Amino acid sequence: MTSIYQRIFVSAGFQAFVLQASFVLFFVELFSNIRGYGSIRFAGFQPQDAALLLCVGYLSIVDRDFWEKITSKLSLFYLGAIGLYAFIGFAYGNGFGWIRTDIRFFMWVYGGYAFVCLWWQTERPLLHLHLMQAGLLMLLYFSAIQAHNNHFADAAFVEGEDRLYGLNLFVVGAAMLPFLGIHYTVFAPRSRLALASAVLVSAVYIYYVLYLSATRNLLLSYLMLSAACLPIFIYRLRDGFFDRAIMAPRIVLLVISVLGLSAFLASRVDGLLIFERFEGGDLMKDHSARGRVVELQRVLERFDNQKLITGGGLGTTFRPTGSYEANFLHFGIAGVVLKVGLPVGIVLTLFLFAFIPLLLMTAFLWPSAFTPEYRTAIYAALPLLFPWLVQLAISGGFMPLHSLGVGMALGVAQNIIWGGLFPEYEAEDEPVMNHRIHHQAA
Repeated sequence: MTSIYQRIFVSAGFQAFVLQASFVLFFVELFSNIRGYGSIRFAGFQPQDAALLLCVGYLSIVDRDFWEKITSKLSLFYLGAIGLYAFIGFAYGNGFGWIRTDIRFFMWVYGGYAFVCLWWQTERPLLHLHLMQAGLLMLLYFSAIQAHNNHFADAAFVEGEDRLYGLNLFVVGAAMLPFLGIHYTVFAPRSRLALASAVLVSAVYIYYVLYLSATRNLLLSYLMLSAACLPIFIYRLRDGFFDRAIMAPRIVLLVISVLGLSAFLASRVDGLLIFERFEGGDLMKDHSARGRVVELQRVLERFDNQKLITGGGLGTTFRPTGSYEANFLHFGIAGVVLKVGLPVGIVLTLFLFAFIPLLLMTAFLWPSAFTPEYRTAIYAALPLLFPWLVQLAISGGFMPLHSLGVGMALGVAQNIIWGGLFPEYEAEDEPVMNHRIHHQAA
């Protein structure tokens, strides 16, 4: 017989509170920076650290399946690798603050995984998605205002000709992508309301991030996400899993939509700043593509052969221009390779940039090669990784918001394998909670 406090602790309302509190804690410092309020601490913790402890700690107590996963052999191997490269970092004299920063990146894979597992248990997951999307859109709006005030306070801003440039705007744009991916793959195929809200949020995202900001890596990330998500709409959804049967009317609609969008974009190439930035002139190339190559060359010159083999360990930092120190490079995967060493880095690069795309392509071309559970998990989860892969290749991709997205992809895959895409409810109803936590607590 459970006490009233135990029942409250595992109740749907308390789960919803932990979910939204974790979301707010993760993004509150970014909001504070955008609004100029300064740094925030909770009992000495950074808000993101408090969010990690809250969501992972809560689920570790109430969800046995979650606890078994984070204490599995694979998870312990992952933690051991983090510990090994932290030790290498200490051995090479890397700063403790930088080592801690790198550890936070890798640990937020657990945070993203816990976040989705908790989200999956709530009574109104689509409502929570809308609340989180509303919060992210608010951050997007405020970061656009900040970028405008920083660069156009005394000058007129001309849409389509001038560019809103701001680090916080780029960060919010990157942070929104895994949430958009879940919107597309988990919710939109089941609910007309979710599909309509996905179109609305996407339109706002395209306007601020791709049109006003004209950020090329985010455009490529968004296009990769969309391309990976679109094919799922041609498959039937049956009992919470994507069936192998293909719906011919949806194929026609998909082809028409893609051709129409391509024709529209082609007709506007000359008028959109984002496409002009892809074409670029010599100056643009010097400041972007060639500048990143020079950055990598300068870093490689400072690495001896031993470090190239063993890696510099966690906390390895780079001074690409000599004027500042950073724990990542624009060619983010190169920075990761320099931390873990060439042998491990090559394997990791092949896994991320060859195996993952090949796995998704195989699932689409030969769906019978997978069970419905694994096929659906691949369709719904792997697209969430593609924006991060783009940013890891050309724009860093080494912040907690990126590992949050990686963990969210793992959480989506695992929960689909456990029970499908909210199979307890009909497609046109809002999907609701899986009672796994409540059964375990009973």
